[in-house]
Amino acid sequence: MSVETKDGAMEDFGIDLFAVDYDYFPTLDIDILQGRNFSTEYVTDTAAAVIVNEAMVERIGWDDPIGKKFRFPGDSIRTFRVVGIAKDYHHRSLYNPIEAILFFPSFDNQLALIKTSGNTQAAVKAINNVWDEVFPGVPFEYSFLDEEFMEQYESDRLRGRLFLGFAAMMILIACLGLLGLASFIAEQRTKEISIRKVLGANVKGLVTLLVKDFVWLVLLGAIPAFVAGYFLMNDWLQNFEYHININAIHFLIVLAIILMITIFTTGYHALRAASSNPAENLKYE
Repeated sequence: MSVETKDGAMEDFGIDLFAVDYDYFPTLDIDILQGRNFSTEYVTDTAAAVIVNEAMVERIGWDDPIGKKFRFPGDSIRTFRVVGIAKDYHHRSLYNPIEAILFFPSFDNQLALIKTSGNTQAAVKAINNVWDEVFPGVPFEYSFLDEEFMEQYESDRLRGRLFLGFAAMMILIACLGLLGLASFIAEQRTKEISIRKVLGANVKGLVTLLVKDFVWLVLLGAIPAFVAGYFLMNDWLQNFEYHININAIHFLIVLAIILMITIFTTGYHALRAASSNPAENLKYE
């Protein structure tokens, strides 16, 4: 397609073309940032007007895009001019960047986009009845735009559910291991705890003494886990053109949750050992 550049020359560009009617932008709530929408008040719109998006303006480098010229391939007679600038929107998956788009008016589309609210099933039934009256014998086929959009990310949703399930399973196994290890260590250090208690140690100090060893182990294990998690998640996010950036706050939140699980898991046995009667534990010594 030939496009008028910033300096007035005509150059060829590869551009996505969308054939739309006059109600396309109002139906999708897409703002016209500059210029106007297609209108039946302008008889020349059907043969000489186009609308472009912000990505197109940025790609060509226009300062004042209204009135810029286009020529379709194989048509050296007609010249189309820009009458409006539409706000960018995602018409593809978020894996892809927003492409430059040219919209031209057309009433020969085979798809109809209908915006409904309230009782969706009642709206579909009403549309179906009208369809059967206008096109008897032709099957009525429809789909929901939000469902089609989410289908693009079904693999990511499935992957997320799998990761969540495995993570929950690993946390459960880790907690069971911590419970067993805490019970074993508390049993092994029963006499030490009793002697410390006789010498004046309080319950809080004894619980801290037992729990801190597990905390240090968790902190030591978190370092390689966080490094591997950062690179793996960052690599996955690069598949998306638009994505969040991983920073330290995410890992600090995870670390805080892990430490809370560790403390609550091991704290029970530590508190039980620290609260026991030292006379019972030392009576055979």
